[in-house]
Amino acid sequence: MWMPVLLADVIGGPVFVLAGGIAALILLAAVVIIETPVLVLMHWQPFLYSLRDAVIVNLVSMAVGFVMVQVLFPFDLITMVVISWLLSIIVEGGVLMLLRSESAQRSFLASLAMNTASYVVVALLIAVFEMPR
Repeated sequence: MWMPVLLADVIGGPVFVLAGGIAALILLAAVVIIETPVLVLMHWQPFLYSLRDAVIVNLVSMAVGFVMVQVLFPFDLITMVVISWLLSIIVEGGVLMLLRSESAQRSFLASLAMNTASYVVVALLIAVFEMPR
């Protein structure tokens, strides 16, 4: 039932394909709400700049997801989540590096932290809603 509908970041492309634009926008907003404070806590930038950067990297990441949807759908949910998480870290780390002219280490560490936070929250939501009633 949930399949990739609630997964974050790169998986936003498949969400758009499967559930439509409104679901993808809700997903984008939820991920940005989770990832922006992570960036602020990591002293990436002040809140508004971190918010802007989180929106930009997730839009780029979602665009990658549109391409990815053709490749990953044969895989099971767990494999798709892991691949999506890794791609999110790579794509968003690269974009963060370009946005701020930061070192690769700092950019990818920020990407690792923010994507891990958003994927953990989404995984918990999936676990809660997938529990047998």
